[in-house]
Amino acid sequence: MSAEGRAKVQDTLAEMIGFCDDLAIMRRRVGSKREFLNDKMTQYAFCTPLEQIGEHAKRIDLWLSNHSDYEWSKVMRFRDLVTHHYSTVDFGIVWSIIENDVPPLYEELIHLRDECDSLPDQEFVIISSRKQELTKKRKTFWDIFQRNKY
Repeated sequence: MSAEGRAKVQDTLAEMIGFCDDLAIMRRRVGSKREFLNDKMTQYAFCTPLEQIGEHAKRIDLWLSNHSDYEWSKVMRFRDLVTHHYSTVDFGIVWSIIENDVPPLYEELIHLRDECDSLPDQEFVIISSRKQELTKKRKTFWDIFQRNKY
């Protein structure tokens, strides 16, 4: 399990870094905050990688909390806000996140990726607190589908 856990953490961190790279590329293409706030398509485009970073953080939440002082709970809560309450998103705050929070997040992810290789295998045995919860949800969804109630 630890080798599998290490690979999952490494893959997840790599994907999160990729989303940060996407945000950096997109940010260079947007001229200003005003341009961002006046373009719904751009707002949607920026929210997707931010949402995915939070989703990926949930996949390895215990590992992150044990190896980083970064406020991952805020990243995950922002994901929940964007996913479940999109109409309440303040895009001025999204712009601030892009400008001020993504660069240090990127640096933290790079640090964690580099640290990952030097950690002992036992650091990867339990990487998420959500595994049982997700397994239970999948079974429940499958049961509903099986009963033709979906």
